[in-house]
Amino acid sequence: MKYYVNEDCIGCGLCAGTCPEVFSMSDDGVAIAIEAEVPEEALESAAEAMDNCPVGAIEERAGDNADGNDCTKVESCEKKRIISNCKNCWSAL
Repeated sequence: MKYYVNEDCIGCGLCAGTCPEVFSMSDDGVAIAIEAEVPEEALESAAEAMDNCPVGAIEERAGDNADGNDCTKVESCEKKRIISNCKNCWSAL
């Protein structure tokens, strides 16, 4: 399990405060997520951070898809194709 913070982030810091093992604030003032798989002990707090994001900027992604590329769920995607930025497709899954 990996998380991705999209461009909707407003930099409130809630996620970094809720789950600092996964989220931090960048020099640009917006949140970023670790590139590695979420550690087992942080799964619950990472999910809480995603659920409580005031703008819904945190997305849950499986495996190598955390950067938004190469849709790993193309079989179930309504668009039935791999697109360059999978986040445009995730709401359809």
